[in-house]
Amino acid sequence: MPTRAVPASADTYHGQAEEILDGNIRVARIAGIDLLIHWSWFLIFGFLTYSLGADDGLYAEMFDWAARERYLIGAISAFLFFASVIAHELSHSLLALRLGIPVKSITIFIFGGVSALEREPDNARHEFWIAFVGPGMSFLLAAVFGVLWFLFAGTSTHIGAITGYLSLINVATGAFNLVPGYPLDGGRVLRSILWGLKRNLLVATRIAARVGTLTAYLLMAAGIFMFFSFGNIIGGIWLIFIGFFLKNASETSYEQLLLDQTLKGVTAGSLMNRTYESVPPDMALQELIDKHLFRTRFVAVMVETNLLGVITASDIKEVPQTEWETRSVYRTMTPREKLHVVQPTTPITEALQIMAEHDIHQVPVIATYDLLGFVTRGDVLRFIEFRANLRPPAQGEREQERGAEAPLS
Repeated sequence: MPTRAVPASADTYHGQAEEILDGNIRVARIAGIDLLIHWSWFLIFGFLTYSLGADDGLYAEMFDWAARERYLIGAISAFLFFASVIAHELSHSLLALRLGIPVKSITIFIFGGVSALEREPDNARHEFWIAFVGPGMSFLLAAVFGVLWFLFAGTSTHIGAITGYLSLINVATGAFNLVPGYPLDGGRVLRSILWGLKRNLLVATRIAARVGTLTAYLLMAAGIFMFFSFGNIIGGIWLIFIGFFLKNASETSYEQLLLDQTLKGVTAGSLMNRTYESVPPDMALQELIDKHLFRTRFVAVMVETNLLGVITASDIKEVPQTEWETRSVYRTMTPREKLHVVQPTTPITEALQIMAEHDIHQVPVIATYDLLGFVTRGDVLRFIEFRANLRPPAQGEREQERGAEAPLS
C-alpha cells in the first residue's frame, strides 16, 4: 500500500494536548469526557480523502471506479479511520476512569489523538495497562475489519475496499504506537516497566524521554532518507513532522513531571506575597498612577481587609487620559467576582495552571472575604529556581517509593 495513503497516527495521553494544541471544537461528550476536534484534523481528513480517491491514489490503482465514486469511498474510509482513532483514545480514557483517574478531554488532531488525563497513573501497573490498551484496541479493530473484509469483499467491492483499508491502517496505527517513543503508548509502556523495576517515576520518565527523543531523531532521519532516496515527498515530510512533534512532546513531558515533583505539596498560601499595594475605591486614576502603579504590576482595591477588585496598567489603558483626574479606580478595576482567586490550601500547581489558562500574572489568595496576599508567576519561578539551586545533583534521582507497591505482575 502506498505510504501516502497510510499516515502514521501519533497517540499520547496525560496533558500534552492542553499545552500543544489550541483552536479545538467540542463535538461531543462521552462518559463525561469532552471530545474535541482540532482544526488541523480537517486538513488531514481532506488529504487522506484525496490520497485515496485521486487518479494516482490507492483506490484508482485497485479498482476501476469513476472519480466521484473513488472520492466518496475515500471520504467514508477517512471518516471511519478517525472514528477508529477516537475508539483508540476512548480505550485509554475509559480505563483511566475505571482506575479512578479523571479525564478532561480527548483531542483529535493532524497527527492522531491525545487523551488529557488530569494526573499521572498511581502506579506502574496502571500506567502499563492504560498505555497498552490503546494499541490493543487498534489491533482489535483491525481484526474486526479484517473479518468484515473476508465476509464482504467478494460481494461488494465498496465494502471490501473500506474494510480492507481500515484493517491495514489500524494495524499500522497499533504498531506505530508501540514504538518506544515516549510519550507515545509504546514509550509509556517502556516507562511503566522502568518504573516497576526502579521504583522511581522521575528516573523512569527521564530514561523514557531520552529514548523518545532518540526515536524522534530516527523518524526524522527516516523521513529525510525517504524524501531523497525514494522521492517519497509526502511520506518523508510526514515522518519529519511527526519526529519534530514527538521530540517536543517527550522533552515537555519530562519537564512537566519534574516541575510537578518540585511543586508537590506546595500550596498557594506558602508562596503568597503578603506585601502588596492597596488603595481605596474612591482614589482617582491619576493619583494611582503617580503614587502606586509605577512600582508594581497590579494594585488591590480594598475596604479594610475586604478585596473589591484589582486594577492594572492594562485596565487604565482602556480609559481616555482626559478622564484620569476624575475617574475612580472603582469604576476601572476588574471587580472581585470576575477575578480568578484561590484559597491558601490550593495546590500551587493549580494556581499556576489558572494563571497560564487565563493569561494572567497573579491570583489573589482569599480566605472567606479577606485578602491574604497574592501569588504571582514570578513568585513560583523564583521558588522553582531556589529549589533547583538547593538540590544536590543526585537528589532528583533518589529513590521514590511512589508506585513501588504495585509492580507490573
